[in-house]
Amino acid sequence: MSVIGPRQVDAWFGSMAHQKIWNTTKKLGGYQYNPSSDTSVGLGFTENARDQVFSGEWTFGGINMLHIFAEEMGNPYYMKEAKQMRQNIENVLTEDVNIDGQNVRSVKYANKRYYIPFGWWANPFPSVASTGWAVFSDANFNPFYLGGKFKSQY
Repeated sequence: MSVIGPRQVDAWFGSMAHQKIWNTTKKLGGYQYNPSSDTSVGLGFTENARDQVFSGEWTFGGINMLHIFAEEMGNPYYMKEAKQMRQNIENVLTEDVNIDGQNVRSVKYANKRYYIPFGWWANPFPSVASTGWAVFSDANFNPFYLGGKFKSQY
């Protein structure tokens, strides 16, 4: 939805379809999903309720999408949710590590080792993917839009 945008999703599937998809994503893949507030700390993987995996990369993808939703739908709640998820990543998945004698800040791929049904393992190691997403997010840059704006339509 970061690429095609919430308005296009709604045009194809009905009013507020983008929100319904996001709510379902949190229910199925949300880390520490809270049904009473329809919030989650971040995102893990499908049917995450059983194993509770928190993924930096996947959560940053959700944060990017929420920034786009906030911009295109004019709803500040999306930004509030995005900022909370970003803070949760900082609290749980971010760490300082030493790589080749250089101290760097990194974001782990996941909070624990977990077999992903796509054929690989999520590991609690510093991740180029998660850390790269952190750079984009903290610079307010959407990598899916030329120029980095939080938009989907040109």
